[in-house]
Amino acid sequence: MPHPALPPEPPTTIVSSPHSEATLRRGDRTLATPTPPDALPQRTRPDLMAQAVVPAADGVGTTVTPEGNRFDLGGGQRSGDGANLFHSLSQFGLSQGQIANFLSSPEIRNILTRVVGGEPSIINGTIQVTGGLSNLFLINPAGILFGPAASLNVPAAFTATTATTIGFGDREFNVFGSNPYALLQGPPTSLGFVLPQAGAIVNAGNLAVNSGQTLNLIGGTVINTGQLRAPGGEITIASVPGTSLVRLSQTGTLLSLEFQPSSALASSPPTLPELLTGGNQANATGIRVNQQGEILLTGSQPPIPAAPGTTIVAGQVDVSGSVGGRVQVLGDRVGLVGAAVQASGNSGGGTVLVGGDVRGQGTVPNASQVYVSPDSRIQADALQTGNGGSVTLWSNDATAFYGSITARSATGNGGTVEVSGRQALGFQGTVDLSAFNGRVGTLLLDPTNIQIVAGGSGAQDPFLPNIPFSAGPPDTFTISQNALQSQAAAVTLEATNNITIAPGVSLNFAAGTGAITFRADADNSGAGSFSMDPSQTIRAAGRNLAISGVNLTIGTLDTSSIAPGTVTSGAVNLTASNALTAGSILTSAASSTAGTATAGAVTLNAGGMALSGPIVTTATTLTGGSTATGGNVTLTTNSGDLIFNSIATNGSGALVSTSGNVQLLAAGAVRGTAGGDTISTASPIAGGTISIQHSGGSTNAPFIIGDAFANGTAGALNAGSDSVIAPVRVFPVQPIGGSDAVGRITITSVNQAPTLVTNPLPSVVQNQPLTFTFADLVQSVGDLNGDATSVIVSAVNSGTLLVNGNAVTPGVTTIGPGDTLLYLPASNTTGTIANAFTVQASDGVARSPVSSGQINLTIGSATGGTGGTGGTGGTGGTIDGNVVNPPPLSFGNQLSSVLLNQTPPAQPDLTAGAAALSNLACTDTGVDAIENQFTREYEAYAGTTSEARTTLLDACNALRATETSTGVKPAIVYVRFAPNSLVAGDTDALELVVVTPTGKPLYKRVSVTRAQVLAVARQFANDLTDPATRDTDAFLPAAQQLYRWLVQPLVADLQTRKVSNLTFITDAGLRSLPIAALHDGQKFLLESYSLSIMPSLSITDTRYRSLKQSQVLAMGASQFTDQRPLPAVPLELASVLQPWVGQSFLNEAFTLNNLKAQRQQQPFG
Repeated sequence: MPHPALPPEPPTTIVSSPHSEATLRRGDRTLATPTPPDALPQRTRPDLMAQAVVPAADGVGTTVTPEGNRFDLGGGQRSGDGANLFHSLSQFGLSQGQIANFLSSPEIRNILTRVVGGEPSIINGTIQVTGGLSNLFLINPAGILFGPAASLNVPAAFTATTATTIGFGDREFNVFGSNPYALLQGPPTSLGFVLPQAGAIVNAGNLAVNSGQTLNLIGGTVINTGQLRAPGGEITIASVPGTSLVRLSQTGTLLSLEFQPSSALASSPPTLPELLTGGNQANATGIRVNQQGEILLTGSQPPIPAAPGTTIVAGQVDVSGSVGGRVQVLGDRVGLVGAAVQASGNSGGGTVLVGGDVRGQGTVPNASQVYVSPDSRIQADALQTGNGGSVTLWSNDATAFYGSITARSATGNGGTVEVSGRQALGFQGTVDLSAFNGRVGTLLLDPTNIQIVAGGSGAQDPFLPNIPFSAGPPDTFTISQNALQSQAAAVTLEATNNITIAPGVSLNFAAGTGAITFRADADNSGAGSFSMDPSQTIRAAGRNLAISGVNLTIGTLDTSSIAPGTVTSGAVNLTASNALTAGSILTSAASSTAGTATAGAVTLNAGGMALSGPIVTTATTLTGGSTATGGNVTLTTNSGDLIFNSIATNGSGALVSTSGNVQLLAAGAVRGTAGGDTISTASPIAGGTISIQHSGGSTNAPFIIGDAFANGTAGALNAGSDSVIAPVRVFPVQPIGGSDAVGRITITSVNQAPTLVTNPLPSVVQNQPLTFTFADLVQSVGDLNGDATSVIVSAVNSGTLLVNGNAVTPGVTTIGPGDTLLYLPASNTTGTIANAFTVQASDGVARSPVSSGQINLTIGSATGGTGGTGGTGGTGGTIDGNVVNPPPLSFGNQLSSVLLNQTPPAQPDLTAGAAALSNLACTDTGVDAIENQFTREYEAYAGTTSEARTTLLDACNALRATETSTGVKPAIVYVRFAPNSLVAGDTDALELVVVTPTGKPLYKRVSVTRAQVLAVARQFANDLTDPATRDTDAFLPAAQQLYRWLVQPLVADLQTRKVSNLTFITDAGLRSLPIAALHDGQKFLLESYSLSIMPSLSITDTRYRSLKQSQVLAMGASQFTDQRPLPAVPLELASVLQPWVGQSFLNEAFTLNNLKAQRQQQPFG
């Protein structure tokens, strides 16, 4: 028998008694949730065929008026502002063809209808709202099933839920019992689930709302096998495990989920199998229940879980529109099985969240498990304009993805997709983030690291207080904020890669003595950093705190303590192999009685550091205690600058007050940015010492008290009344280092003179000039301090020395890469000239020893002579041989494709006795015109101009120098389109011009047009970069055709001239062409010739430098936050190192700071 009707209720009175209410404590308030003695009315038999729309006889005043197949629902109760209309029904069900018509009026914003009879609602008809633009809420804790003929005809949002309450701020509309309707004003703000097992919702119908509106299905278990549509709007399908509170936005969208204490209610709603078997609905819904009571989607295996917290989407969910809308599929266990989720838009893709928000952040609840079947698809494409959308699959435990996701764009950029499982991830699906005219989108897979998240839901909490480093398979540990903070014992967290504290999360550890240690990069691989929100804080009163990693990004650290009696604050120890950035560091101690106070020490060690907040290690006793001892501060940088705000270590207020000592040790400059006392160690009894050691940075800047711009402090140094240095005072860097002291303050500069190693020069022919380059003269310049250096011509003791054709001023003139020097001995001089001229390396305050830069030359006759010596700190080397002719102008470097933002050096004036080089074969105005054209195009692009041009003669000389140095015969190949008129056009013919060290330039005209060549070049590039053809030979036809046009016409001549190195200088449209991949039908061009590409000779440094004795520094990144991964980078780095001696760095170690540090330690080639 149906449960008797509930007793009538006064419209504005709350009726409560020990037998009629369940009490929930939420936050700081206690809510009375009235319930009848049996909680839910007893259910009838599961055969629910004969349902109807029946008002409850409970005083709410809902009326139901049948009009044929239509039921008009009127009456009800209003909120005090008239915007909310409340209905109460004992039964609500519709057969096919029936209509439930909720009567509204323009002032009604929300219609909220409860079903209190204890039976599920079986709806196979139409639900509609007429008379107003009202949102409709249907709430039945016993369950709701929408049959295949179910539909909506509503003007605004629709929510179906099995909650037991709907919140309005601090008040609630209860399904069971009385309600203060007049006080339930404003929009609904939450859904409350007070039953241990919430009722289920199943949709097999076609439920749609108008454009831009919201459609919600929120229950204990939610399954959709039908169609849900909200064009450009929002759809939420969410299951709620156990007693919970779901918070809603102004538009009714689920914002967050909070678990609440369970209330002991006497009965529960029908289980999902009972709901499905009632009324023989299973076959029509696409879901069936087998003999074991398991739930299966029709035609699918295995069974799906029926427990609360399960959300299954097996039908269609569509929020496509002008701009794609938002879909949320949420629950503890979330599955997409044969689902089609559509969030595409003409002007931009939408957002799809399955299991949680991006990186598990945001307010929506996160799933523990997510499954996407192979036949499920999610689309968030931008169909016409705009960017692709955002799709997130997230679970706290395990995600299995086998389906397909697209977030493409026709004209904008591809979208973003995250497929993450904190503990385990199965990724066997497909993702397409292509963009036809923009940037391809980003796919993120969960990394291996430690994440510290807000709240208390971390999966690894039972392993605390210590999570050991493991050399086994990579794991991602997720630890909750609450679990960490509650640990009073020592806590150590180690990760092979990163440790991250989620944005907006501060850690407030319980006071104690156990040390707290965060150790990223625990395997010392050079990849692993610690990071947190710089605006947040780690508090650990009285506890030592240590953090280490490759890079550290830290907010405020606070281990300070204030308490009666003896107080000891914790020490802070930070170690970063690269960069350290932090806010304030507070380790002060204060005793509120006549006790002792000891502040913690601060020790920081990094490649370079920047601290934006103060370091405070002060100690005090508030009532004249026995001792107060400030903490010591030691800051060290190993390769960069040391930047801090201020430091205070004062001890005060005690019978014996002692300040801490401050020691700053910087490999670069020191900059204290705060005014006043930038560093204070003053104390009434025993002030601390201040010791600053610096190198002045790369420019050897002086240390200035009163100016922190380059090297110094903005304010004073105060170590007590007898030891104060006030602004402004300058302490220059000493040439070989040195110290200045004022009382307890010592400032030390560290410097060593640079080193210079020179090469021996060839012997000189009597009365003939010797021409050489900087690279010929200088082998290496070094500086252990990493200072910027220059090479100075310090003396010319015999003969004449010109630099780039200009006379030398000894002690002033500097030389560097790109410079050409000419030495002419004094007239008729013979024999050995000792110390003909001298060069030294300078760092601005010190120079290398003179002996290492003395150049000794031997003058021979026109028929013979001996070589000279170049000083290297020893005797140098001797060159013997016959010198007949003056040596040709030497560039000394193989042709490279390095574009320099500088004007090439002017050629020296060789008229002082040098015979001009005459080579008629290396004069051709046609080649000069081509070179000038290409150079002007690059200058126009860069917005620069220069009159300097490399001529054909210059090119021949450079090629000869390369051949002489390497034994390899090179050639330059100009690839251009010869215009048929003054204006370039598609019909311009292809022309190839070859320049070799000797012989006239070679011209070849090919019977093909600009348009034909560029079309094949574009196809070639597309074939190489298209993911669909990347691993195929689809590129070969284009590669072979380009070879036939660009290379085949030259092969015979190149063989005749014995050319084995080709440098290509190409016309517009071909400058990004992968020349090495051209194919002759048997092999790639790179297998036949060594290759390079240049923009033009005039803007390229063409000097040769041998790399035989050099080491290689290889760096790269395979993972990115906003770009697609490059999985081959680790293999490429390893391949680069195979033939060379050197080092490689990957991902987090690929930083500018690390590049600088490595270059300072080793002059890589």
